[in-house]
Amino acid sequence: MAFIAVELASAKLRITKHKTLQNLILVGILTLIGLYDQTVRPCHSCQAGNASLMKNDQVFFKKLESSLTAKSAIYQLPYMTYSDSPALNGLGSYDQARGHLHTQELRWSFGGVRGRVGDWFYRQLSTLPIEQQVVIAKSMGFSGIYLDRRGYLIDSTTNERCALLSKTKEERIKNSCMIITEVEREISNVIGDALAQKALISQDKQLIFFPFSADEKPPQNNTQHNYLANDYLAPIGFKLETVSPFKLRAGLMFPLIYAKKIPISQHMWVA
Repeated sequence: MAFIAVELASAKLRITKHKTLQNLILVGILTLIGLYDQTVRPCHSCQAGNASLMKNDQVFFKKLESSLTAKSAIYQLPYMTYSDSPALNGLGSYDQARGHLHTQELRWSFGGVRGRVGDWFYRQLSTLPIEQQVVIAKSMGFSGIYLDRRGYLIDSTTNERCALLSKTKEERIKNSCMIITEVEREISNVIGDALAQKALISQDKQLIFFPFSADEKPPQNNTQHNYLANDYLAPIGFKLETVSPFKLRAGLMFPLIYAKKIPISQHMWVA
């Protein structure tokens, strides 16, 4: 309303051609009132919590980046599309972008624009069991898996929707109702207890990184893993060739790219 008043006052000044000091002061006052009216009030009570969360993230991602070589790629779970993804359990729309914010030399699976080839691949990949996703991520050259635990449930019975629709493991994956202990256990089953014990955990216990190798280097290419990864990818229509996914058949969304089998490795990670 204040901005409407400013416009009316300005129009009157133009009509009457009065450009006195008093009129200019009036317009200035109305403008300030309008700006005050439209400015979001600061949440002073939130500042301490936000500062603590920022510090938590800075410490965690600094340790993570220092533990890996430059340009290492991180596979992120749970999958969330970009942009404007709806909140997932306790995970906000852009919470998976924290790694981008706090690191300089790492690459992340989150960030492919919705509708692009890379996003389509990760969306399909997220429909597979966790164990299969881990095998595929290792075969693609990812250095590890990053979990934000807020995207998963502590107990399926605490979520009414999940309690009704997610009786089986397949249903839990489909309906984004996986339990965090279940996810972490399945990751440990693939990478082994020794590596699972080397997992990096944030101070608030919400962020966790499982490495795929004991040192800084990405995991070595494993022929057996590649064959297994392709077996897992077949149902969703992809195949690994030199660790980059190819679409096996022409698709409705990207017929030219898929039909010509153009490698989409450039879409796999956000620099």
